[in-house]
Amino acid sequence: MRRIFIVINGASRGSWGEQMWQDVIQSPKYNAFFLPSPIKLNNKLLYLLFKIHNSNTINMKFSLPFKNVWDSFSVFPGILDRNDENYIVFQTGIKLSDQLINLLKKDYNCKIALYMPDTIKTIFKTNNKKKIIRFLKNKQVDYVYSFDKHDCVRFGFKFYDFYSKTNLSPAILKYDACYVGNCRQKDRIEIINYIADNIKNGFYSLTGLNNKDMTSPIILRNKYMTYQEYLNHVNESRCIVDIVNFGQDGLTLRAKEAIVYNKKLLTNNSSILSSEYYDTRYIQIFKDIQDIDFQWIYENTDVEYNYKGDFSPTRIIEDMLDEKR
Repeated sequence: MRRIFIVINGASRGSWGEQMWQDVIQSPKYNAFFLPSPIKLNNKLLYLLFKIHNSNTINMKFSLPFKNVWDSFSVFPGILDRNDENYIVFQTGIKLSDQLINLLKKDYNCKIALYMPDTIKTIFKTNNKKKIIRFLKNKQVDYVYSFDKHDCVRFGFKFYDFYSKTNLSPAILKYDACYVGNCRQKDRIEIINYIADNIKNGFYSLTGLNNKDMTSPIILRNKYMTYQEYLNHVNESRCIVDIVNFGQDGLTLRAKEAIVYNKKLLTNNSSILSSEYYDTRYIQIFKDIQDIDFQWIYENTDVEYNYKGDFSPTRIIEDMLDEKR
């Protein structure tokens, strides 16, 4: 029997991370399971120590020793069958000791895959090619996928950009614009403040803010919500606002949402120019906030990208299985 385990470290049920893989998880073809963590720890303090010990940021600077102390908490020996063909797909990081990975591959017929939904620089806090290659070698990774084309070219990864569509019921429009995101770069505050000042009837939420960060009074500060709650706001909005990190090359989650759910997209991501779904009627790209045409957002337009389902994560699974064949 073939079984596939999708591991998204720290993700909760109903999170965007789980939602991205729903096409695979819900398909009887793949016998796939979602795991919010590779270990089972009920003690919050111990789990925090585990996260620190296995931090991408710290271990890219210097590899912390004795990670095998967490092996006894691993969920895998208890759920894997030695007679199965097992695939473990990690998203963003592989938080298992080298010793445990060696055991899983040797005794449990495991293949290891890594998918990166963000840039290498953002996930690992480094662009050092030698460090990344050494990490992948130590973790015995068989398949590496990324949504970022620059990273794929530089590191030799395979490019895959995916999203699993949720069926949303028709809704009455409440907002002209919707932005929900993390303040990873401070220039996002300036951009969202400017947009919020010009489009008052919008839903705006920024997380990762500190007390010194000044925001428009209509922007929700550090309000965390489930992914379904966010999609409800998208469903009630005319336009999705998308702000990318500097140097990013690839369609963002927000861009895919706009395409899948037929929403206008206001973005500073020029990568979308190469997408077959790019349409100037529905997508506005800006380099400078002063160039934004706000009247375009208010225009009543029947948005239809004719999405063909080609973002589905089943393509990654099929790629892995094709290599196996």
